[in-house]
Amino acid sequence: MQKPPIVRPGAWPRRMSGAVANGYCAEEERLRPAVEKLAFTIQEAAAVSSIGQTSLYKAIREGRLKARKYGTRTVITRLDLQAFLDSLPPTSR
Repeated sequence: MQKPPIVRPGAWPRRMSGAVANGYCAEEERLRPAVEKLAFTIQEAAAVSSIGQTSLYKAIREGRLKARKYGTRTVITRLDLQAFLDSLPPTSR
């Protein structure tokens, strides 16, 4: 049996062959994480938000993005990351 592709945390796999017309794909459903992540590391937050790590650290320093510490690990909750992204100004278009 073929092994499923490795999917990085927080990323959804692309549609795979065998998807039916309504968009359901059993393979994709099997790869989906059982529980949504509650918090991200800086690296994960950068990956899911498409904002660089340096920019995230700068926003934390300036107090625009809340971060929490657990030992030496810096984590950003899903809600805090969403609030930060929602607070960014819209494009001029």
